[in-house]
Amino acid sequence: MSDERRRQLALKFPAPQRCTLANFEAGPNAEIVAALRNCGHAGAFVALWLTGETGAGKSHLLQGSCRAAVDAGLTAAYLPYDVRAAGIEVFEGLGDYAVVAIDDIDRWLGQRPWDEALLGLYQRLFDRRGALLFASTRTPADLSDVLPDLASRLRAAELYALRPLADGDRVRVIERLCAQRGLELSPEVVAFILRRLPRRMDELLAIFERIDRGALAQQRRITIPLVKEVLGL
Repeated sequence: MSDERRRQLALKFPAPQRCTLANFEAGPNAEIVAALRNCGHAGAFVALWLTGETGAGKSHLLQGSCRAAVDAGLTAAYLPYDVRAAGIEVFEGLGDYAVVAIDDIDRWLGQRPWDEALLGLYQRLFDRRGALLFASTRTPADLSDVLPDLASRLRAAELYALRPLADGDRVRVIERLCAQRGLELSPEVVAFILRRLPRRMDELLAIFERIDRGALAQQRRITIPLVKEVLGL
């Protein structure tokens, strides 16, 4: 694999700049954020496994961890599941990185060539005192049909379960997004959005983007009537 191809697969962060640890609304998950912030500087091998429902923020945290490592002068690689289509070569050279984050890890497992490649990556990072981060809706205890040596190592990873944000935390997310865009939302509009729209943060953020684009296109303030119009409520 060429160096350029490896950079495309391993160093490109397929996420907007907002996916950082600093702008992740931790709420009840502050311990998880702290652990991720320190993982590239531990001086010893670290393996962390994040679990939680779809949309809980696992991908955001993996991407944010990699950005934090790069900002600190370390090497980092974030691998979403879609890069798996490139084949096992995707792991080439990653054992020399400081932080490697693999999303939807359960979907990578269960085929011997991939399990062996992951085991090799795990051992390389262990020897180099790197950090290996995983995210999944499942836990290591749920794994089946995985190479036994790999399964035992994954089950030894520190397990962190993301808990849902309370409404107050979700309000702060919306307030921060508004501040970043120079928008003003009345408490009534915020309450309407939280009451009528999905609780999953990824869906809430996507809908907020739609509302923002609609307001910009129509050159209107964000009001309850505008929200209803844009979202067809």
